[in-house]
Amino acid sequence: MINSIIAISAPSFFLAPSFKILKQPPFLSLKRGAKSLNNLITGFAAKFLVFRSALGSGHVLLAVLGVASSVISAFFYLRLAVLMYMKAPHEPAPDHPPTPVMIALAIAAAVILLAGVFPESLSLWVQISTSTMTFLGP
Repeated sequence: MINSIIAISAPSFFLAPSFKILKQPPFLSLKRGAKSLNNLITGFAAKFLVFRSALGSGHVLLAVLGVASSVISAFFYLRLAVLMYMKAPHEPAPDHPPTPVMIALAIAAAVILLAGVFPESLSLWVQISTSTMTFLGP
């Protein structure tokens, strides 16, 4: 939800400055590209293991839905990369992000900070919320 607020509120704030990446020294661009590739490979490996485990457990529908959602989300990730690296910005980036973006970032930062400082409470919350779930298996 927070990503949606950021994308709707100020796409030019985050996408316009990143177009400058192409004008940086090649080494820096190569470094960022390698990091992005590493994140892509790591994410693929994790999803592959989850899907293989689901198939091994007989949850074929779950694995198919997971692969389908991964393919759909890949379109959005690639679209973002195209906007960041291959298209010129339509408008100059504002000096400061809009207020809804700042609120969303503050909420996200607070949640991440609290989860890092008090992991037990997050673990307990997850345990309580998942204990009410019903298992839909074979």
